[in-house]
Parts: sequence; C-alpha cells; structure tokens
Amino acid sequence: MKRILILVGTFAILTSACGSDAVSVGSGSSDFVGEWQLQGGTLDGKTFPLVDGWRVTFQLEEDGRFGGRAACNGYGGTYELDGSAISFGEWSITEMGCEPAVMASEQAFITVLQRTPELERAGDELRMRGDGTDLSFSLIPPLPVAELIGTTWLLDTIFQGAAASSTLGEAELRFDADGTFTGSTGCRTLTGTYQLNGDEIAITQMAADGECPPELQRQDNTMISVIESPRVEIYENRLSLWTAGDEGLGFRAVS
Repeated sequence: MKRILILVGTFAILTSACGSDAVSVGSGSSDFVGEWQLQGGTLDGKTFPLVDGWRVTFQLEEDGRFGGRAACNGYGGTYELDGSAISFGEWSITEMGCEPAVMASEQAFITVLQRTPELERAGDELRMRGDGTDLSFSLIPPLPVAELIGTTWLLDTIFQGAAASSTLGEAELRFDADGTFTGSTGCRTLTGTYQLNGDEIAITQMAADGECPPELQRQDNTMISVIESPRVEIYENRLSLWTAGDEGLGFRAVS
C-alpha cells in the first residue's frame, strides 16, 4: 500500500519586510477588517500587472494579524494601524515558483506592502495609496462556514479551463469543525488538517493512502493538486474548489 504525506504552507521569513512585532491595531481598525481582492491600480505611474486567474488578496484581522495571496504565494504576519496609516511587523511568504508574469505581479504587490501605504475605505471598496501607489480592492464576502463544515461533498465534475469532464468512482470530501478533513479521490483515502482564510482553504497537512488503477490516476492527481490550496465557492448544494490556474473540482452535497 502506498502512502504519501504532503505538508503544505511552509513559510520563509521575508527579511526585507521584517520589523518589530506589531500587535496593536489602534483606533478605527475595524473599518478595514475583512478580506479584499485587488481589482487594479497603478504603481510608480504604471498599470499594476495583474494576471488573469491569479488573484491578489489582502486580509486584516481584528487581532492584529494580516495575510492573503500575492498571486503565486500566500503571505501573513502582524500589523498595526494609526488612523489610516498601516505598518507591518515580521511577516512571511511561501516559496512556490510560478510563471514569470505571475511572479512579477507578486513582486509588485510585495513592493506596495513594503512602502506601508495608507488605507481608505468607501463601502465595499478599499484603497491603498501613497509613495507611488494607488490600488483599488473590493470586499470578498466571507465564506459560508456553516454550509461547508460538516457536509459530505461528492465529486461529480473536474474542470480544466473551460472544459469539464465527469468523474469515476466515489470521490468525496468532508471538512469538520475541529480543523480536520477526510475524503477519497475515488481510489485513495485522504486525511489531514486545514485552516480557513476568507474564501480560501489552506491545507496544512494531508495524507493519501492506497493505490490507483490507471483509469483513476488522472482524477487522483487532479484532486490532490486542487485541494492543496483552493479558492472556495458555495451555491445552494454545490461546492466548487479552484486553483489560481483555473483547474477545479465540482461537488454536490449528499449529507
């Protein structure tokens, strides 16, 4: 029997952005709490280099933590606010490699954060401004946790870009309230732990046990790849998990 253990989300300290630990968020911080997705803007007079399918997000928590996705990699750390001026303590970023255009988008956003911009909010729009920076973000609605947690989701569709295909066997996922998940790729059993970050699931540890026949290997590989760090969408009894590159899984609720 073959067993694979995958550890996801190993962080490396981004030393150029490090400072003292920041834990005080200051007055008015609740105005900016939430998860925000970058819609566009300028950096040093040039259009910010967003890449289709590779989101840039920024999330502030009430307890002084921040994080998100910088196109290719996830990042996080601590912050403090003085009015609308934000400053960051030590923070870290994962070390995955992506295509050059995606990495250029990521580096541009890291540059923005290093310049400690000021924040402005108008309704569901957030602006980062100052020192050559003018970026616009939209508020991401929080994930409906009650619908995700405790439901058994049966895989019925695999997406590759605009193409969709049916599945083989009984592949499923279940996320429980204690931070663990279980499932099957149709040929291997899955167990592990996870964390919710806005509308994304961060798989912190995953084990896949068993062997797959040739006809199920592609489905097994795709499911493992997608659930490592997916974006989550829930509508009625449907769950969709998506990667940054538009590879996805479609599930229906069965219990």
